[in-house]
Amino acid sequence: MYRFDILEGSLKIVFNGEEICSPDDAAFDTDPSGQPMRLVIPEWDFGGKKVTGWVGVLRPGAGGRKYGGFSIFQNRRQIQGFPNAWKPRSLFGGTDEEGANNLIAQRLTGVLNLDGFEVSHTKDAILFQGDEEEELEEKLYELTTGYRAYAAKRRNPKTQLWSREKVRDLVKNIGREFSNPEMGDTLTHTVLPPLDNILASNRKQVENLNPDDYVGSIPIDDIKVIVSLQERSEYDPHVVIVAGASQNCIHVIINGLHPYYSSIETVDAVDECIRQYIYDALSEYRVNQTRASLTPDSVRRMKDALLRVKEVSIQNAAEKLQRNDYETLVSGLTPRR
Repeated sequence: MYRFDILEGSLKIVFNGEEICSPDDAAFDTDPSGQPMRLVIPEWDFGGKKVTGWVGVLRPGAGGRKYGGFSIFQNRRQIQGFPNAWKPRSLFGGTDEEGANNLIAQRLTGVLNLDGFEVSHTKDAILFQGDEEEELEEKLYELTTGYRAYAAKRRNPKTQLWSREKVRDLVKNIGREFSNPEMGDTLTHTVLPPLDNILASNRKQVENLNPDDYVGSIPIDDIKVIVSLQERSEYDPHVVIVAGASQNCIHVIINGLHPYYSSIETVDAVDECIRQYIYDALSEYRVNQTRASLTPDSVRRMKDALLRVKEVSIQNAAEKLQRNDYETLVSGLTPRR
């Protein structure tokens, strides 16, 4: 609320004998060259309305969900900000205004000065017109790609979330799920239908899709993954993955009534479940396309390569930041047509 007053030195706030520093002096993470992870946003024009500000990544241990997000200002007055900053879903994930419970939602932060935009009569929300909000989100998504990857990568070095002891406890708990008579009976007595019957059933399921089943499509290089959600029988497969009628098109059809999928309780768990379905679909498709032997080992090897892409993206983003390639980041923004 008092950001500009503190920045300009017209206001000093002292709490318990200590002066409160400017919010812009936050504990930012540093890139590989030691420079603060803070990028000034170039001025964007939205039909005569202006957007300026900055985006940054808080250092490990300095963030938290209430510290993440964009504080929105207009005419030096805060419209929305800490602890309920603006967290567009395309950047921060989740299903509510807090974003997903992950490192991006906890550590990606910034300030947006939105001049000329409509404001609610209570002065606590921007009333975006037409495609303004979508366009702003798209620009921010492109600009923060490297920063989001960096935020997701850098954990507090004092926190070993996946130590050997914790993994041992996880495996012990998982073991209870697998070490039961029902699991043994299923492994021993399940009879699979002929492969041709399975493939024919999968193709028929794709043909019977209707527009209400569609939830989204993901373009990946020359491939398009189409994700659908159907409420079929609880006895139908949990997921069906099949190539579409058009070339380089893959359908991932999730059965929302399957006991496994319907028992998932958290948004993050559903996110990871669907993510793994897509990894599996891409792995199987690419192995088949390269005419390699379609075996579990070959599919796992392809999936291993895909699972490493995130790390490669983070390394590339870090190298770009290390080169201080600001112009490349800015010129990479593509305005909506």
